[in-house]
Amino acid sequence: MKKRNTTKLFVTVVAASIFLTGCQSADVDYNLNESQEEGRGTETEQDSLSTLAQFSNLEPWNELFTVENDGKEIPVQIESEIQVPKTDHLSVIEVKVPEIEEEDFSYTEKMAFPVEKRVTTELDRVGEGVELTLLEKQLFIYVYPTDFTQAIPEEVTVEGALYDAYYPDEGEELGENLCKYSRTEAEELAQKFIEESGFTGYQPNKTGELHWLGDYEGDEIQGHYNQKAIDGYVIRFELEDEAGNKLDVSQHDYDDLIRISTGTMYDWDSYIEVYVVDEGIMEIQFCNPVHVVETSSVVNLLSFGSVQKIFRAALQEDFADIYLPNEKFNWTKRTVLFNSVELTYFRIRDKEKEGCYSYIPVWLFCRREKLGGEVEKVIYTPILINAMDGTIINLREEF
Repeated sequence: MKKRNTTKLFVTVVAASIFLTGCQSADVDYNLNESQEEGRGTETEQDSLSTLAQFSNLEPWNELFTVENDGKEIPVQIESEIQVPKTDHLSVIEVKVPEIEEEDFSYTEKMAFPVEKRVTTELDRVGEGVELTLLEKQLFIYVYPTDFTQAIPEEVTVEGALYDAYYPDEGEELGENLCKYSRTEAEELAQKFIEESGFTGYQPNKTGELHWLGDYEGDEIQGHYNQKAIDGYVIRFELEDEAGNKLDVSQHDYDDLIRISTGTMYDWDSYIEVYVVDEGIMEIQFCNPVHVVETSSVVNLLSFGSVQKIFRAALQEDFADIYLPNEKFNWTKRTVLFNSVELTYFRIRDKEKEGCYSYIPVWLFCRREKLGGEVEKVIYTPILINAMDGTIINLREEF
């Protein structure tokens, strides 16, 4: 079967509580109820709104200014559309990594067949071969049928049968699915099951077909399965906030952070896969799961004009601390370019409590490359600003 730094504050109020993330008591202040003073001017009610409507008509940001570093003047070019979520609000989502010894697996009794459970904890080395590396803690939980042959379709012989998930490309025709459930019904069944299992906040991201294979013929190179069937679905769930914004940013996109990090972090790649057959839930796989502890809707977001002021000031005052150089874009020889500005989520860790994190709204400034007309996912030279209070997130402490 199958990093030196304290967080740079650009506010005059004490905003340290925003970084005491995840698994907190109810008195933690996430600055959700009032505007913040920036230290360079005070937010007005009109400047800080509870919804994303204030960003709906932002013009592209094109600006060239210079900063000083080590006695040298460095040109900084901002050249970007402003990307914002297409929803009306963002939230702070506190999460906790499951403690397997305390986890309740009673939900497995509701699965279609008797099952076995396998828990795997791994520590992967990311960015090996570069000067420094990042260690990733990973957690995989597999709950699968002790005897899966009870679910094998008639078209496939039992002996040597295999099954696996296949996610077709958009528009790809694979043939009739023999499962008695429709795709929508299977997704609803799977959604209800994972919620009853205690994993809220996960929403279906994509649905694949459950492929069955049997009767393998030929040698290792030219052999093939002459018995195949599509019977069942595999639904992948990923983290979203209550407004439908995805929380699936991967640390693998943050190439520069992997290079400078010497720490260990819990893998961001979190999803759940649920296998549905005629009899019900056949199998469930958890990849780096988290439990949502609390979700708090953000009341106030800084105006984009305020964020622009904070960004300029941060580079002018602390360029060496917050700018992460990249070998591709050596700023000693050329202009520093930021061609991507986006309001998104970033996960910060609770430095006091192991396994506790929060997803918070941030403004991400970075450089991306275009390859073959497509914008590359990799995030170069990232600078992140807390969208609620204007603090610069110390990326060296998050990875």
